[in-house]
Amino acid sequence: MRVVFDNDDRLKSYRFLKKTCGGAVGAESLLEDCLKGRSMAEISALHADTFCHDLAPASDVEEFLNLKHFFGLRSVIEALSGQAEGGGPNAACTIAEISYDTDGLVIDAEISVSIVAGMIKACNHCSGG
Repeated sequence: MRVVFDNDDRLKSYRFLKKTCGGAVGAESLLEDCLKGRSMAEISALHADTFCHDLAPASDVEEFLNLKHFFGLRSVIEALSGQAEGGGPNAACTIAEISYDTDGLVIDAEISVSIVAGMIKACNHCSGG
């Protein structure tokens, strides 16, 4: 996952690609339209249930992909801010590189599919129960 924040720590863009083949996970920036311009704090504070309800996915597959992107992006922010491990076997996100350029803050990270899938399962696919 590559995440770019502007100079005010607001989401500018992100891409979520498979490490194995470079293909997109769903659409590579599936949630960018609804999250672009939000601060790191705003994204971190979003609750999965509310987020899913607001997006109103058309199918279980769409909901799963939305949540995969949501938890992946949130994991990057939590690792960057020190709220969660930024690497290791139990980390949802392993930060590979952090840089700063004309685009702003750029974070390249690997997302653990199994841990993110566990997060999705724990929220019970936003069904509330």
